[in-house]
Amino acid sequence: MLTDSQLKRAWARFQAVCAGKVEAESFYPAWQSRYAAQTQSILAASDDVFRTRAHQELLWSARDITPVGPGDGVSVEELLTDDTFAERFASLRRRAWPADADARAKQIQAAHDELAEAVRSAVSKRMPAARLKRAFAALLPRELTCVIAYKPNLKTAALLLDGEAGGHLSLQARQRARLREALGPERTLEDDVRRATFCWWLSVHGDEFRTKNAASGERVSSAPDKTEPLAVWPGTKQFTSIPWFGGLSRTVRWVTQQTIDGIPREDLIDALVGLENRNLSPKSARSVIRRTKRIGLLVERDQQLWPSDAGKELLEDEQNDVLVRNLIERFFGFAHALRHLSTHQDGVDAVDLRTALQKLYPPWGSSFPPDHVRKWLTDLGLVEKEKQCVSITAYGEGWAALLPDKLPTPPVASVDDESEADELETEPEAAPATVVRFPDFPAIQRWFAADEQARQLVLDPVQMRSLHVAWQCQPAKRFVILAGLSGTGKTALAIHYARAVCALASLDLKRHLAVVPVSPDWRDPSGLLGYFNALHADPTFHAEPALRLLLRASRDPGAPYFLVLDEMNLARVERYFAPMLSAMETKGEFVVHANPDVVNGVPPKILWPRNLYIAGTVNMDETTHSFSDKVIDRAFTLEFWEVDLAAFFERRAGRRYARVEQLLLTLYAHLRPIRRHFGYRTAREVLEFVEALDETGSGRVASPFLDQVIFSRVLPRIRGDESPELFEALNKLTASCKANELSRCVAKLRDMHARLKRSGVTKFFS
Repeated sequence: MLTDSQLKRAWARFQAVCAGKVEAESFYPAWQSRYAAQTQSILAASDDVFRTRAHQELLWSARDITPVGPGDGVSVEELLTDDTFAERFASLRRRAWPADADARAKQIQAAHDELAEAVRSAVSKRMPAARLKRAFAALLPRELTCVIAYKPNLKTAALLLDGEAGGHLSLQARQRARLREALGPERTLEDDVRRATFCWWLSVHGDEFRTKNAASGERVSSAPDKTEPLAVWPGTKQFTSIPWFGGLSRTVRWVTQQTIDGIPREDLIDALVGLENRNLSPKSARSVIRRTKRIGLLVERDQQLWPSDAGKELLEDEQNDVLVRNLIERFFGFAHALRHLSTHQDGVDAVDLRTALQKLYPPWGSSFPPDHVRKWLTDLGLVEKEKQCVSITAYGEGWAALLPDKLPTPPVASVDDESEADELETEPEAAPATVVRFPDFPAIQRWFAADEQARQLVLDPVQMRSLHVAWQCQPAKRFVILAGLSGTGKTALAIHYARAVCALASLDLKRHLAVVPVSPDWRDPSGLLGYFNALHADPTFHAEPALRLLLRASRDPGAPYFLVLDEMNLARVERYFAPMLSAMETKGEFVVHANPDVVNGVPPKILWPRNLYIAGTVNMDETTHSFSDKVIDRAFTLEFWEVDLAAFFERRAGRRYARVEQLLLTLYAHLRPIRRHFGYRTAREVLEFVEALDETGSGRVASPFLDQVIFSRVLPRIRGDESPELFEALNKLTASCKANELSRCVAKLRDMHARLKRSGVTKFFS
């Protein structure tokens, strides 16, 4: 732990960084300014504004506080539609925390854990763990830091805390308390931001201020940290092969790090395929994950991968002691090689070591398995190889001393399900020898008619055929915009079309489809494609899901890939989509980033994949942006404006609410002339509301409840300037609601009618 004097020296150095005097870290002042501005906008909002969807989106997407890499791509759409989460966050702003630092840290961690459990229960896919931690940092800027990553937070905690343990946010709260004790209290939001970013800076530079015990300041491993004897597995349980490639131990640690907040296996495979310069194929990525799990560093639950206790221990220590221990205990050859080398202090010939291991286990007829054992031991620093001579190191001697007297050997009949034939591929997969045949339209139509989910959609055959042809007629510009009324099934159509193609062509939907919700704060391509992390010393590129799909499409040109951009015009399309628009037009190279080298497996440029099918869904209202000619000229636009409610009702099972259906048809007819009508989503949710009330299945619904659901789901759409059509619509709506005894709706409609007369404009929310 840093002493107070060391900490003050570090703070003084950081103050120079904040003043812009350190050229290599000149980004800090601008970052702190954006950080403070975004935090201020989140905290200063009134309760009513804070609870709005737009403000909750800002809270969940606060990248100016800190980006969270791939975590920013995890969807929070299900949470944005649940008002209880906005209220939970609002209560955090008002909550009074204990004065005692330890009690405060525990309560903050408990509040996070409670909310995290609610989030985990509410989302159907990946848990947005990193985004949740960042939201807490935005709401509690005086108590927490911006260090969202697991390992840097532990590093800062080790520098600021003396043997403290606890959850991620508990550690952060204690760190801020320690800084307060050593450097004095914070007085402004700018002070809070500077302290928070100081914690990140410490995770990078803090070791420079420690008192070094050795002349070099480096830790030299002469023995493992733990000295309990090794429990080598019985021969019948040992694995008999674990292939190696250069840097695999670092890759195993990286894989374990990615699972700290839980991650689906397929998402981890995608991330691993794009890792630095590994150039792993999906098959090889699966092998790495499988081996990491066999080593005992991962566990699988709830269809996600998580670090095991051993995996967490590995991440908390710079040394590889946990990795070494588990390899020796679980895999044949490691213990025997160390024992053999420990009895030959002058070293042995690499061929002799191989032969000794093959004699112990005759099924190792190939040289691959024993040579991979030696390479693992060399990679981990237990042995050294100079020319052909292999010798044990002091670190290896420490482990050899912990071996049991008798070492087990697997039975000759043992068959391991992972042999040297499953060697890791280090080259990208070659393009398929044959092209996947794209299904014809009649086959897609038949699939829609047979699929349980897809056949619930009310589709215009002309629109559907137009979508199919639009995607096929221009191979270089497979870009379709689905515009129109909200709730008409635009996104569902694009997704089910992709499902149909993948099902008919026997393709993995998860790898061939990405649905990306567009965020209103996208002002450049980084939100869609990815970005360099300026906080890392070495170039680090975080690829977003859309870019990962694009790279998969470029490596697999014979198969179709589908990108669906949901609510595409919430941000200005010509800004964030510009590189893709340009590549479509030129039919040439697609520039991903400006670095001349491959970064994290992401090349600087690729040829535009002609097998990428893009659909953008858009709603046209005051919350969205219009399209420039640049966008319109490159897209085939389909409009979804007409709604066939009668056909929709006919497709619903167990129809019992004729009165409600007729009322919806009537209200729709009144709203259609003023273009304020509603789509299938609204009709479905009204019916689901009355179904939930009808516990006996009688088919009847009390007027007060029907009044409430129509008031909540239909009337909020009404707004507009004075016109004969709007007056007529309000009069007809009022009459229909009165006939159905919807008193609350009648009162609201009369109020809107009066406001329209008085001011020339009316709307529901006023």
